[in-house]
Amino acid sequence: MQQDVTDSKNEKGMLHEEIEGNIGQSSEQKKATDTTDDKDMDKTDKNENNSTNINQERYVPEIRYNPKRYKGETLYFTRDEANKFQLATENDYNLKIKSLLYDLGKFSVYTHPYTVALLYRTLLEICTKRVYHVKASEIGRTYNENDLKSNMLYLTNNFLFNKSKQKDLPKIKETIKEYLSGTDIIQILNLYIHYSNSVDENLILSSWKSLKKYVQSCLEK
Repeated sequence: MQQDVTDSKNEKGMLHEEIEGNIGQSSEQKKATDTTDDKDMDKTDKNENNSTNINQERYVPEIRYNPKRYKGETLYFTRDEANKFQLATENDYNLKIKSLLYDLGKFSVYTHPYTVALLYRTLLEICTKRVYHVKASEIGRTYNENDLKSNMLYLTNNFLFNKSKQKDLPKIKETIKEYLSGTDIIQILNLYIHYSNSVDENLILSSWKSLKKYVQSCLEK
C-alpha cells in the first residue's frame, strides 16, 4: 500500500516537472515567435507605406466612357492570310513592318486607342512605300511623299490587284477606295495622331477589315 502511494507521488512529481519544462519552453519559443512576428509586421508596414507613397505619387486618370466592344480588339492577320507575305529578306522595310504587325496584334484598340491609331497609320504608309521601292520599274510612278492617299489609290487601281483571281475583287477594291476617298481614313488617323480628336475604336476596326486586304496585297509583292 505504502509502495503504491510512493509511486503515485513520484509520478505526480515527474508530471509536474514535465509540465513546468513545457511551460518554460513554450515561453521561450513564444518570445522568439513574437520577435519574428514583430519584424514581419515592421516589414509589412514598410511595404504598405512604400506602396501607399507610390500610389499617392502616381497619376491615374478617371476611366472614360467605354463604347460597345466588338469581337476582335486588335489589328492582326491570320496565319493563312500571312502565308504569302514576302518578308523573309532582312531589310529595313521588312523589319519595321514585322515589328508593326507584332505590336498591332498585341495592343487592344479599346485600351490603347492612340497607340493603335499611330501604328495603323504607320503600317499603311510603310507598306505602300515598300511596294513603290520594290516594284518601282513595274509601277511606272514614283512615291509622292506628300500624299499617302493618292499613293494608295494608285496602287489599288493600277497595280496591286491586277493579277488577282478573287471573285469578290471588284467589291474589295471599291471598299478600299471608299475608306480612302469617302471616309478619308488617312486624314482621320492624322487627326487622331496630331490633334485632340478622340479615337473612334469601332471605325478603326471596321476599316481594318477592308484595308487589311490592301496591306496583305502589298506584303505579297
